[in-house]
Amino acid sequence: NWRRRAIATTSGSGRAAAPGIPSLALRAPDGMPGLGVDGSGFIEDSSAAAMSDTTSDCKFQKAGVPRHIGTQGPLTDLIVESGIHDAIAQKLNAKGTLSRNAIAEAIINNVRKTIIRERLTDPRFYEQMSKLLDDLIQQSRADTAAYEAFVRKAEDLARRLAAKQPQEGLPAALHGNREAAVIFNNLPEILAAGALARVAEAAPDEVERRAELALKIDHAMREQAPAGWKGDQAREAQVKNALFPLLDGDREATFALFELVKNQPGY
Repeated sequence: NWRRRAIATTSGSGRAAAPGIPSLALRAPDGMPGLGVDGSGFIEDSSAAAMSDTTSDCKFQKAGVPRHIGTQGPLTDLIVESGIHDAIAQKLNAKGTLSRNAIAEAIINNVRKTIIRERLTDPRFYEQMSKLLDDLIQQSRADTAAYEAFVRKAEDLARRLAAKQPQEGLPAALHGNREAAVIFNNLPEILAAGALARVAEAAPDEVERRAELALKIDHAMREQAPAGWKGDQAREAQVKNALFPLLDGDREATFALFELVKNQPGY
């Protein structure tokens, strides 16, 4: 069986992933069967599909910050809806008994839970958000001014999480198409998982090509993915066959892309 892993260093092809961003590379243990390709496209070994629902480990817990601080429900949603001060007063510290440090830790934990819960839907975006969370954790809360700066930064992070996509650099052709935007955002790591790594990621021509490929993938998913394909071995193989030619027949890149699209609610 194949084991899916989110690895931060090298893919199965030996190529380095982008610094700080987990690749979606997939590796087979030594001695296990691989995949074959014939004239019809991407053919998956039956032992691989049996493990298609394996998920990656998420390790975001930071030392010194409790995992739960007596809060339930989406605090981040309330922050976006009413502002962070009202969210604290209405939900987090309604009784007025929590210290500033306890409030800060509760906010941090709620943001962390959101990142962990949603991470596989857009690995690159949520890796960026986890770095911003690390910065937030390190920010001083020693006095009133520092605490207010922390609160403002926490609210900005919550709003960015609610938007669920980068605020800058998204081509106009992808606006309003959440799934295509996610594919566009993650394509550099997907391509690097195989032999299709590109250079000059931000160059205008490369951005345009990446947007065009993201739209082709999105179209293929909407037009060719059979109903109820997730979790069905044969139908998942159909999806991989549809994606395979779009990635120039690169098996590892196809696996990486498949793991991304499988975690998109819109497909």
